[in-house]
Amino acid sequence: MYIVTYMDKIDKKILNILSQNCRIPDNDIAKSLNLSKDTIKYRINNLKNQNIYTQALLFFDTRVLGYINYQILIQLKSNITNKEEIIEKIKKHDKILWANTFIGKYELQLIVQIKSPHELNKIKDELFELCNHEVQSYSTLTRIYELEFNSINPEIDIDTKIEKKSNYSFSKELTNKSYPNLEEYKEYKISKTEIEILNILSDNPQESLITIADKLNIDRRTVKDKILNLIENKVITHFGINIDTTKFDYITYTLMIKLKTQSPHNALQKPFQELNNIFYAAVFEGEYNLLIYLNAKSPKELNDTINHIKKEIGEYIISTELSIMGEVLSWKQFTRGIYKELLESVK
Repeated sequence: MYIVTYMDKIDKKILNILSQNCRIPDNDIAKSLNLSKDTIKYRINNLKNQNIYTQALLFFDTRVLGYINYQILIQLKSNITNKEEIIEKIKKHDKILWANTFIGKYELQLIVQIKSPHELNKIKDELFELCNHEVQSYSTLTRIYELEFNSINPEIDIDTKIEKKSNYSFSKELTNKSYPNLEEYKEYKISKTEIEILNILSDNPQESLITIADKLNIDRRTVKDKILNLIENKVITHFGINIDTTKFDYITYTLMIKLKTQSPHNALQKPFQELNNIFYAAVFEGEYNLLIYLNAKSPKELNDTINHIKKEIGEYIISTELSIMGEVLSWKQFTRGIYKELLESVK
């Protein structure tokens, strides 16, 4: 069991605020919760030390920069003996945005962001080679758009007021509980300076404007204006954090759904209007058309959630496949591969 019995309501409020915008400074959180800055700093460090708050994250919509999001689901051969070695090699691929293990039909989920189906074939060949061609089966899904994306699990979904400011935190512009990459988007021509800023923020979304300015040899005002421009053009969509939900005794599941053709968008949104344990959902092309990621503490909660989903959109469902999410192996929104390609494109 992973329950952290000594996490109190103040800790949960801090996680709630940082989940909405991780750049909000300690003194603003302190003011919101009527506590001292030192108390907030101590509690945040304590949450990190317990691996509850595991990392700060930059979220952005790569479609705006011309990229397509693909999921590659892999089942390795059952007699494989060097699985850990294979996973380590896969994690180092410069186009891997996300990698995790599954318990279910597939045992690896890899997310890559590339510019064309032709390049996808090349990436798959590279990944299968890293797997020593020990792939039993696989499936490739093309993400079209997201229906939901948030990191506010039910345990920290507490009404918390925070003053939003148009400063270095960008809390006025970008403080939100939900930040899906919706169906409509417009491509944006990014500059070299903006690419470098994204790269720095990807490594540390809480980096100060002064430090970014020093690294790029530009002034702080330029850095702020560039980030505001990236937000306005929906390149940057969120400054958030990752929370280890196992510490709240949750198990994370992925429900993969095959839908009838032309299932209406409005209907697919229905499950999220009443359920607060779904943190991600997206529409895909491929073997499955809808992927839903959810947290549940018990078989009953899982069953109730799935039954509610079926009640709301059951008429559009052909089949479903449920997997348990295992270990998150890597997660970085702005990969080395994207960084290098974007730099090359602005030469």
